[in-house]
Amino acid sequence: ISSPTPDPNTANNSAIIQTPIASSAADLEITANADRAQTNPSETLTYAITALNYGPSSALAPTVATDELGIIQPEYSLNSLAGGAWQPWAGSVALPDMRPGDSLPILLRGIVPADASGLVTTVVAISSPTPDPNTANNTVIIQTPVTGAGLCAVAFYSDCRLFASLSVPRGEPVCDPGVPCKPGYLFAGWFQHPCARCPWRFDQPVAGDMNLCARWVDCRPRRRCGR
Repeated sequence: ISSPTPDPNTANNSAIIQTPIASSAADLEITANADRAQTNPSETLTYAITALNYGPSSALAPTVATDELGIIQPEYSLNSLAGGAWQPWAGSVALPDMRPGDSLPILLRGIVPADASGLVTTVVAISSPTPDPNTANNTVIIQTPVTGAGLCAVAFYSDCRLFASLSVPRGEPVCDPGVPCKPGYLFAGWFQHPCARCPWRFDQPVAGDMNLCARWVDCRPRRRCGR
């Protein structure tokens, strides 16, 4: 403040006002769960993912990405419950800006590899250019046990009776269980289909669970009817 009138104390003629500018911060969280407790090779596995913003500011241009993906042929939907289309998953998806309190659901699905064993592991993360005061909840790891661990069950039947049952790793040959006994008949081999022309070769790999049936040739002497 000033005036033409002389001022004996000019120290109090001005004032400085400083107002702190609050920096933007958005506490983002990602959660995810598989649609089943266990899975099998070649089965479809779906993850329900939720992105949340706890604030206090809006999160600009958030992105959800998979740092590790345990499924193949993945696709996602942002609104599948309302008939939203499934789209190929390219490793990440850009979300709209999220205000404090917003949550966005995402479905991600794919096929468990045929040779999967142990655990199917998928890692999902969320990020944004807006500073995040708590990055501990930006990543989630989903691990789903694989039942069977890639083993195939091969059952051998003779005249509809179980002769042997063996487990073999997928892609490996199964051992010959031996020859069953049937008096008066000649064993012709193990066949996968009733109409198969050639018996199963025990050097070929097993691709999945299957049944093999014994085929017999009747060698009993034929009786001739006398006149």
